[in-house]
Order: sequence, then C-alpha cells, then structure tokens
Amino acid sequence: KQYLTIIQIIIGVRMCKNSRILIVFVVTCVCLAGAVSADPVITFEPATLSLQEGSSAQVTLWLDEAPLGLAGYDCSIESSSPSTIHVTSASFPAWATLNSAKETAPGLLLQATDIGRLVQNGSVQVELATVTIKAISPGTATISLSDIHFSADGGSAITPTPATLVVTVLVQDGVWFIIHTHIYTHTHNNHTHTFVV
Repeated sequence: KQYLTIIQIIIGVRMCKNSRILIVFVVTCVCLAGAVSADPVITFEPATLSLQEGSSAQVTLWLDEAPLGLAGYDCSIESSSPSTIHVTSASFPAWATLNSAKETAPGLLLQATDIGRLVQNGSVQVELATVTIKAISPGTATISLSDIHFSADGGSAITPTPATLVVTVLVQDGVWFIIHTHIYTHTHNNHTHTFVV
C-alpha cells in the first residue's frame, strides 16, 4: 500500500507539472496570436488641427504597417460638419500609380492601386494620401474615414482601424479701423450749430 501511495503521488506531481507546462504553452500561443493578428491603424498627421476661418491646411494619412504588402485601397474621407470644415482635394504618394479622388457630398472618395508592388511585405508607415482641408466657419468638427476597403498583395482583406482628426476653426483675426473726426461749429442768429465730419 505504501508503494502504491508513493506511485500515485509521483504520477500526480508529473500530471501537475505537465498541466502547468500546457497552461503556459496555451497562454503563450494566445499572446503570440494576438500580437500577429492585431489590425493595422490608419492615423492622421497632424493628429489635431486648429485653423483660422477661411484658411486651409494639408493632412497626411498613414497606414502604420502592411505585413503582407498593400495592393490597393478605397475609402471615403468625410467631415462631420461640411459647413465648418470641408475636404477639398487630395494627392497621392508615388506607389499609387493608379489613383482618384472623387468628390462626394460630405468629402472625397479616395482610391489607390499599387501596380508596381512598391509597398512590400513588412512595410511600415505607408503613406496613403494627403488631403487639403478648408476652414469654412468657426466651430469644431471631425474628419473620419468610412467604407474602408484594403487589400494585401495576395488578395486577402486588410481591416485597418481608423483614427479620427479633430479640427477647430477659430474666428478670423479682426481689423481695427481708426476714424478721424472733425467738429465744426457755426453760429447764426445767436444759434450755434455743430457738425461732425
């Protein structure tokens, strides 16, 4: 009986060790899978923007990484308040040999294709486009992306997480005018009249 008890204890310890090893292995695999499958992120540069009423500025869109390359994309860039800020135009980087920026009611529809496969596997900080934003009237509005479709070189879909750009439009600086006045008086029949010119 003593021998049986000792054998059971040894088996139990080995099972516990194997269980711990298995748990560590599973946790490691989950962490690695999470790191590999993290979605790329689309960012704006600058991340925030302040403009005076009537002025314009350029903002660049970036994809932080393209593990499998980038075959092309299309997405809409929109203003939450077109009466406050408006996206007027866009330009594209050299890799986007085929591109277009079609005007829509709230912004632009951006399309770009990498025919020469210049954006290769493992590329980071991939420039997507540079857009021009015009400040229309004082207030705060956001620039965001929607209807996002990205494809890797092998044809698989990329699902990037887009950031949002906050734009503040300030009142245009005022202009001060100095007015010179001249005061004239005229007396007639004991009545004095004053004129301001």
